[in-house]
Amino acid sequence: MQSHSDRNSSAPQGQTSGPLYSYIPGFTASLTGRGHSKASIAYRLTLLRDLDQWMRQRRTALEEFSEERIRQFLRYRRKHDSKRRGDNATLRSLLKHLREATVVRPPISQDQTSTLDELQASFAQHLREQRGLRPATLEQHLFHTRRFLSERFGKSALSLSELNAQDLIRCILRQARTIPSARGGPLSRDGAERVLAKHVANAGKQCLTLAKKHISMHVLRHSVAMDLLEQGVDRSVIALWLGHESVETTEVYLHASMAMKEKALAKATSSKTRNGRYRPTDCLLAFLKSL
Repeated sequence: MQSHSDRNSSAPQGQTSGPLYSYIPGFTASLTGRGHSKASIAYRLTLLRDLDQWMRQRRTALEEFSEERIRQFLRYRRKHDSKRRGDNATLRSLLKHLREATVVRPPISQDQTSTLDELQASFAQHLREQRGLRPATLEQHLFHTRRFLSERFGKSALSLSELNAQDLIRCILRQARTIPSARGGPLSRDGAERVLAKHVANAGKQCLTLAKKHISMHVLRHSVAMDLLEQGVDRSVIALWLGHESVETTEVYLHASMAMKEKALAKATSSKTRNGRYRPTDCLLAFLKSL
């Protein structure tokens, strides 16, 4: 372990290093190996240096770094309007890194694991084994699912059967208002379109059919509305979420869903008629193709 004077010699000009400073380079190196971008690592480096200075000013020893210290630091950042999405996941990842290096003591074991912890562990295993997600992506999934469930149920018992589409809609709308632009202000529609175009271009390298499709934020809006309708969400709720003046405007999605049409026809079919799809003859198909 480096001495306090060694850490001071490598600290930024004008600053005295804190208890975390000598361990930050090793952690940021691990982020590179987990697929984080340069911009993402640069922000996390700033976050960790701020944490290091916060601990130094409060004379907090490295051995005292814990989940409670993370909560205190995030409350401090929130008061100064500098907290960003993902900060909690980054700091918890740092804590895990230090515990694996036996620099920080492991948490006191509890006799019982909470239902949320068990659900998170099962979900993490699914994401790793069935989806093959990278650790960096996995961290974000777990962070957002934990926050969603914590906000939805609070201190009440966790019951997944009580969840519905409206809970997800409220969560999405609430979080959408906090997505910042590159300049720190609200993300504009043009900014959202640029982010979408970037990811569509990257996805197109693996899925070549995307190159022939027009994908925009408006297309995603239609896709979400169709999915909600097919999941049984009431049209009035979808109309409210989309901002439609009338529920009649939302009925266009009923005509666009072949699956819902088939369900409606199945209920309307007489028991005396033979079920099945119409299959045109080869002659009719050839005639239609010649038109």
